[in-house]
Amino acid sequence: MDRTLNTLRDEFRSELERIADWWMANAPDDANGGFHGQINMDNTPEPGAEKGCVLNARILWTFSELAAFDDRAEYRAMADRAYESFTGSFLDPIHGGAWWSLNADGAPSSRRKQTYAQGFGIYGLSAYYHLTGEQRVLDYALELARLLEEKTYDAEKGGYIEAFAEDWSPIDDVRLSERDLQATKTMNTHLHILEPYTALYRVHPTDHTRELLRKNIVLLAEKFIAPRGTHQRLFFDDNWNSLSDEVSFGHDIEASWLLHEALEVLDDPALMALYLPHVRQLADACLKESLNAFGEGICELGHHGPERIYEWWCQAEALVGFLNAWQLTGEERYLRAVMEVWQFIKSDVLDTENGDWHAYAGDVPDYSNLGYKAGFWKGPYHTCRALIECARRIDTLTGGKAC
Repeated sequence: MDRTLNTLRDEFRSELERIADWWMANAPDDANGGFHGQINMDNTPEPGAEKGCVLNARILWTFSELAAFDDRAEYRAMADRAYESFTGSFLDPIHGGAWWSLNADGAPSSRRKQTYAQGFGIYGLSAYYHLTGEQRVLDYALELARLLEEKTYDAEKGGYIEAFAEDWSPIDDVRLSERDLQATKTMNTHLHILEPYTALYRVHPTDHTRELLRKNIVLLAEKFIAPRGTHQRLFFDDNWNSLSDEVSFGHDIEASWLLHEALEVLDDPALMALYLPHVRQLADACLKESLNAFGEGICELGHHGPERIYEWWCQAEALVGFLNAWQLTGEERYLRAVMEVWQFIKSDVLDTENGDWHAYAGDVPDYSNLGYKAGFWKGPYHTCRALIECARRIDTLTGGKAC
C-alpha cells in the first residue's frame, strides 16, 4: 500500500512542477503587466483578451500555496506579481470590492461586482498572507469580507446574492456565465464563499471569522445539500425555491472535501457529527453515478443521464474528493477511484505536447472553447490545488518516507 501511495505522490509532485513551469513560462504579460487574459492551445496569447478577476485571484492563490509547499524563489515571484496585479488593478478605489474584468491593457472593462469574484479575492489574499505575514494583505482580505457581508448577504432570508453593479446597486442579469441560470442564489457562489472563509479563519482565527465560517457551513449543508444529501441543488430564487434539478458531479465531489475541510478547521464536534454524513454521501453518489457510469473520469450529467463529457477541473477535484473519502472510511473503492481518475488524466487530459491540461476530454460539448489553454475560467488553481493537497495527504499517511 505504501508503495502505491508513494508512486502516486511522486507522480503528483512531478506533474505539479510541470504545470507550474508552464504557467510561469506562458502566463505573465510583460507588455501590459499582470497576466495574459487568454492563452491559446499553441501557447500563444490571444491579442485583446479580457483579463478576469477570478483568473488573477486563482493565480495568486496557486503560487502563494506553491511557494509555501515548495520554497522556490520563482514561485514567490509569481505570487508577488499576482498580488500586485490584483490589488493594484482589480480593486475599486471608490466603491470597494473587485471589478469583474480588465481590458488587455489593464484598464477596467466590466466593473460589475460578482460575489463569486470577491470570494476568490479573499481566498487568494488569505494564502498570500499565510505566505508573507504582511498586515496590509490581511487588511485587504478582511475588507473584502466586510463588503461581502454588508453588500451581498441577504440578512432577511439568508444567503449571498449573486451580483451587483459597480456601486453595489441591484442589476437585472446576475448570471456568473452564459451557461448559468438567471438565479439570485447559487450553489457555485456559496461553495466558493465557504472555501475562502475556511482559509481566512485558518490564518486569522477570531470570533468574527469563526462565525463567518460556521454560518457558511450551515448554509451549504442546509440549503444546497439537504434534504437529499447525495447531490447539491444548484440554483435558487430570492425565497429559496429551487429552479433546477440539474446535477454537477464535479461540484459535488469538490463540495464533499471542501465541506469536510471547513468542518475540520472550525473544529465544532456537534456540526461535524451533523454534517459528516453529507461528506460521505456526496462522494458515494459521485463514485456510483459518475465514475462508474463509464469507468473513466468524472463525467457530466446530461438531460438523459450521465454523458461522456469530462472537464479538466472535475478530474482534479475527484482526486482530492475520493482520497478524502478513503481517509474517512478506509474503503478501498475510493482509493481505486483515485487511481482510476489519475490514470484517465494521464491518458486523456494531460497535454504532453504543449503543457498543462486539455480543457475537455470525451464527447466534447458544443459550448467548449478548444482554443483555450488558459483564460477567464481556466487557471492553475484546480489542478495545482489537487496535486498539492493529495501529495500533502499522502505524506501524512506515510510519514513522508519512501517505502
